[in-house]
Amino acid sequence: MGKFERIYHDLARDIDEGKYKVGDLLPSEKMLTEKYAVSRETARKALAILTDRGYIQRIMGKGSLVVDHKRYSIPVSSLVSYKEFA
Repeated sequence: MGKFERIYHDLARDIDEGKYKVGDLLPSEKMLTEKYAVSRETARKALAILTDRGYIQRIMGKGSLVVDHKRYSIPVSSLVSYKEFA
């Protein structure tokens, strides 16, 4: 298992178990790099997977916000408009 996969699995598990609730911010990229002793790119890759799988929404200047990933059967993170969703 790669380093980014470990970070992804740890954060996804924490979200599923309720450590991070909908609306919470995940630790910053900098905090993840320090905790896991990885590069910033590795932390970004893990967060990108969480985004792609609908666990989080990344907000520039704010961080990674946990969203309700069980609410939708498709990841909504890559949708551009409501028409795509409808």
